[in-house]
Amino acid sequence: MAVETQIVANDFSLDPEVHDEFHIVTFAEPDSSMLIPYGEAFGVKEETIKRFASAVNDKFEVGSMAPLANLTAVPKRIILNFKDSDVLFKEIIYILRENDRNPKLQFDKILFDFRNAVAPFIVRAVTKAVDRLYRPYKMKDNGSKKDKLIIVVDE
Repeated sequence: MAVETQIVANDFSLDPEVHDEFHIVTFAEPDSSMLIPYGEAFGVKEETIKRFASAVNDKFEVGSMAPLANLTAVPKRIILNFKDSDVLFKEIIYILRENDRNPKLQFDKILFDFRNAVAPFIVRAVTKAVDRLYRPYKMKDNGSKKDKLIIVVDE
C-alpha cells in the first residue's frame, strides 16, 4: 500500500469530527506547540496535558497519551535545542513502528504537527523516516494499514 505524504501550511486545521481518526504527533511544549489544543479536543484537561509534557521532557523520551488521547509527544529539547534531523529521525522511526505494533495506536492516518518550531530539519527527519519504513513497499502491502501522513509546517 502506498503511503500518501502531504505537507500543509501552518493554518491547517483538523476537523474536530475526524481528529479521532488520526494519531497526532507534536512536541512536548505546552506553551508553543499544538499539544494543548489537540489534547483538549480529545477531552483531556490542560493540567493533565501539562503533566504529560513534563513527564516526556523529564524522561527525555517519546510519550503517548493513549488510550486517553491519540496524542504522542517528542521531548521539546529534540525540536528546540538539537535541530538535528538524525536525532529526530530516530524518534519518528520509533513512533511509526509503535503505531504499527501497538493496538492502542494503530491508525491509518498520522498527523505530525510541529508548527511553531518547524525548521527544514524537521521535515527532513519525518520524510526520511517515512521513506525508510514505507517507500520500499510502494508496490506491495507492507502489513501496515497506514495510508496518509500529514506534516504541518510554518510558512
